[in-house]
Amino acid sequence: MQALEGDDFTCPVDMYTVLPSINFTGPLPCGAEKPCEDLAGKVALITGGSTGIGRGTADRLIKAGMKVIATSRAPENYTQPCPPDQTFHNPGDMCKPHGFELWQLDQTSQASVDALIQRVKQSYGRIDFLFLNAGE
Repeated sequence: MQALEGDDFTCPVDMYTVLPSINFTGPLPCGAEKPCEDLAGKVALITGGSTGIGRGTADRLIKAGMKVIATSRAPENYTQPCPPDQTFHNPGDMCKPHGFELWQLDQTSQASVDALIQRVKQSYGRIDFLFLNAGE
């Protein structure tokens, strides 16, 4: 079995083809018993939001009207703006996200976690949605 990681690995799946719902821009899905909650203006914090599932989640929550803060160990690497009609598409894309902030976080450092929480508190005063997605 081939390892699913490493510099020479290319993902054989295009998530935008396999999961067409990722491009859906309407309200987030809700059940028959639960009406959709208005997410406009609510604050989301997503750890590990610079790539992969975290980045896709951030892109989707922006479309739902949320204010999103995503974290990365090295947000300074994301300097080139993404094309206007493109969100994150491929592993390795290093474009700066549209519509949300990318802040530094090293989840292995308590001082880094504390600094992030203080920054969120000072900037937004609250977190309405927390997605702990960062891996090590």
